[in-house]
Amino acid sequence: MESYSRRQFLRQALAVAATGALGAATVACGQPLPSAASAGATPGEVATLTPSPTLAAPAFAAVPTKSDVSPLAPTGVVPTLIVPTAVRQPIEPTKIIGPVPPKPTYDPSAPCGIAAVGRDGVTPRLSAVTADAIVIGTVLQVQEARWSTPDGRRPTNACGGPPYYRIYTPVVVRVEQASKGSALPTQEIVVEGYGGTVGQDRLSQLPDTPYAAGERALLFLSAAGGTGSATIGRYLINAAGIATNATDPNENLPLQQLLDDIAPVLPRSTAIPRSPIPATPR
Repeated sequence: MESYSRRQFLRQALAVAATGALGAATVACGQPLPSAASAGATPGEVATLTPSPTLAAPAFAAVPTKSDVSPLAPTGVVPTLIVPTAVRQPIEPTKIIGPVPPKPTYDPSAPCGIAAVGRDGVTPRLSAVTADAIVIGTVLQVQEARWSTPDGRRPTNACGGPPYYRIYTPVVVRVEQASKGSALPTQEIVVEGYGGTVGQDRLSQLPDTPYAAGERALLFLSAAGGTGSATIGRYLINAAGIATNATDPNENLPLQQLLDDIAPVLPRSTAIPRSPIPATPR
């Protein structure tokens, strides 16, 4: 009798524990807990409670993949996710293959040979706008080329610079007509012809027609030369009155047409000089 009562007590205790566990799970899911009587059990017996098919499945955390689970995690312990960390690779220094070639040594005594490109795309109007003086005249004399140094001699660093110097050819021109600037008719002026040859050094412009004594020309001059009025444009005039560009023989037109073309950009009065042109020293 005593052993039967103990067995009955253990059965009731297990039933209470099971009922409490299922009740907690059911309450967590928001569903009512069925009682023992509703399951068809008699008092004193353990009822088998079947979950209702309408119960929602509880939400679980994402199960880590096999590769993310530590193989050392013991059974019953929440596995630890292994998060790989970025490994910073060292930057290799730049490798120089072979020796660095030395810079070429400049020889100040070496001859200079420079050929500049002609002024392609420069229109007569553009030359008229940038020029300080525009004259029509006749070449009286073409002097020997020289350096633009103060004494006219070859600079120490002729080809390298700085300071930078150039070779020019002094040309004496008798003015016939001045469209811009302060030059007066019959006045003789000195202009700079671009380039020339001095000893072993040569400076030229391609293409170009060198100044020649006796030629008649329309000259666009600039006072920026420092040693005279530098030629920035030149049209040779033949006996028929046709003007030909000295740097482009394919450009030729009547002189009057050329003057009419540049007239709109010229100042209304040429009495006020924009930059004086030095006269030929006597």
